[in-house]
Amino acid sequence: MKKRYMLRNIFKTKYNFHNIVLIVFIGLLAGFLSGLFGVGGGMVIVPALTVFMKFDQRHAVATSLVAIIITSLCGSIVYGLNGKVSFLSAFF
Repeated sequence: MKKRYMLRNIFKTKYNFHNIVLIVFIGLLAGFLSGLFGVGGGMVIVPALTVFMKFDQRHAVATSLVAIIITSLCGSIVYGLNGKVSFLSAFF
């Protein structure tokens, strides 16, 4: 019952213009630092979501993982279409 209650609270959250701008800024900052230093975006996204957006740590980590899945899927598709993926190695 508790999990269902937590999910209801997430979906009932009202996102105003200020929160949306802040989320976009966090994503851009995470992407920039990730590309600049070669660190994972989760290293920036999780603390930023917990501090600035008041996410609890579990939801911040889950949000970061969804962002990483989307990013890696797009990268894999582009590399695959350009013939730069060894499908035999990927299989093993």
